[in-house]
Amino acid sequence: MDSSIETLTREITFTSTKVDQLNHELAQYKRLRFGKSSEKLDRRRPAFWKRRLTPTCPPSKKS
Repeated sequence: MDSSIETLTREITFTSTKVDQLNHELAQYKRLRFGKSSEKLDRRRPAFWKRRLTPTCPPSKKS
């Protein structure tokens, strides 16, 4: 029983480590493919969101 738990624990640790390594490798490939330019914000976006967040209805009159 104890040996099967130890075996499963080692398998989980190995699998988790392998997933972490593959995620790191994928991040490196993405950086090579898309470069740092894809990490920069588009200068047009703030204006887009400013327009989207501006209310389109006139303010209501207070009575």
